[in-house]
This record gives sequence, structure tokens and C-alpha cells, in this order.
Amino acid sequence: MHRLWTAQDIIARGGGELELEEKFGPRGRFLAQAGTRYSQEELKDAFSALANGLASAHATGGDLPLMFERAVLSICGAR
Repeated sequence: MHRLWTAQDIIARGGGELELEEKFGPRGRFLAQAGTRYSQEELKDAFSALANGLASAHATGGDLPLMFERAVLSICGAR
């Protein structure tokens, strides 16, 4: 999550793929694409949904695959 926000900051100030690759290695290209696809608010909501689902599944002995499925559907449905 921190890497995506850092990538968004680099892109916002005019940094390019070369700078992202220097900072993150080969994943820089992926982060550049992901960083421009989602707003910071969308990223915060997505990771919050995953964290809440994971905490709930651990607390209740719930089904982790089901939790991830619900989180993904929630994230994709918001788009």
C-alpha cells in the first residue's frame, strides 16, 4: 500500500517509469499502472476492506477464502 502511494506521488510530481524502476526495481512498471488506475481514496478503501475482513475472519474463526472473495467483490463493485 505504501509503495502504491509512493508511486502515485512520484507520478504526480512528473516522475516517469525510469524513476519508478530505480526506486522499486522491475515492479516499478506495475506500480506505475496501478498508481494511475486508482485514487488514494480507492486504495485506502480497498486495503481497509481487506484488513477488516481478515481481522473478522481471524476473530471468529471464519473462512479466509470466503473473506477474500467478499472483499474482492466489494472492491470491484465499487469501481
